[in-house]
Amino acid sequence: MTRRRLPYAPGAQINSAVLFDGEVAFDTTGKRLRVGDGSTPGGQVVPSVSDLKVRDGADFNRNFGLICAPYVHNDHWNDNVLAIQNQSVGDFSGGAGTRLVSGNAALNFLDREGTEKGAMGYSRNSALPPFDGYTPDTVYVECGNPFATLNPSDFAVIVTMKEGSAFWNGEHTAYKAIEVSSQTGGITLTTNGGVGAINIRDDVYFGHDNSPSTAHYNLSNSRFRVRERASVGQVSLATNIANMGAPLDVDVVKDDDDAPSWEVSFGASDYFDIRRTDVGANKKAVELFRIQSNGAICSTVTGNPEGAIGAPVGALYPSGNGKLYFKTSGTGVTGWREVVLA
Repeated sequence: MTRRRLPYAPGAQINSAVLFDGEVAFDTTGKRLRVGDGSTPGGQVVPSVSDLKVRDGADFNRNFGLICAPYVHNDHWNDNVLAIQNQSVGDFSGGAGTRLVSGNAALNFLDREGTEKGAMGYSRNSALPPFDGYTPDTVYVECGNPFATLNPSDFAVIVTMKEGSAFWNGEHTAYKAIEVSSQTGGITLTTNGGVGAINIRDDVYFGHDNSPSTAHYNLSNSRFRVRERASVGQVSLATNIANMGAPLDVDVVKDDDDAPSWEVSFGASDYFDIRRTDVGANKKAVELFRIQSNGAICSTVTGNPEGAIGAPVGALYPSGNGKLYFKTSGTGVTGWREVVLA
């Protein structure tokens, strides 16, 4: 048998040379064939069979297919092992009229019958319910934001369910369970009103780096916030908060001028306070009640409640004038009597 050996050298030596266009050399370090193009130092690496490893069906539950970047022993290391590009375009008819749009670039996960069960990729799909562009019973992980003019990339995990299932009252649904906005940095978690809940099963730290000074809570019909007060170590909980549409903007979220706001404050000077802010703009919270660390209970309201303060029978009104009043009759502003101590 006649044999012929190709030119060969260690990888470092080949990397220092520019192979002629069409010249072939064997890298004895990386065990790869190099093909010259007349300009690239070291030439182009020809992938070997081992770069695309395919295992037989005996190991069906682990790594059936594995894609590896070819061995390259020079400064031109590869950043991407696998790149997916979709160059397809087509006409789309929508609210803005017919326009040319590009296709999505994604990895699709199919079951044995070829039905899509999941996808990961970059999406320009603006469709949510009822499934325009999304397959029922599928979980999507997507990047992209077709709703914005500049189209920055957001991240979302989208869950879908087909009509007639045992869930969501049998209705079809598609919603973003997790969303990260590149425009605001906001992170949104939602169960879309389902029977599930967002569970955190470990310690939770809010602002352990001393960054936030407020936490906002937006319930179905109520809003409140927990925030720092003027004194170090003092925390307050206040109700009736407006502008929760922008909860990350502390300067925008404020007391609702159209509703009274209650505040519970504690810490700092080692006392427990209850305050109330009346309806109206630029109103200040009025302290109504205080419990001191020595057990003393104080009231900062003053005056006689008779004819001014409505309350049920049995109510007490400790006044800052040093007197205590007791409600003996009625539910209106009358019926108060001063408690006289012997």
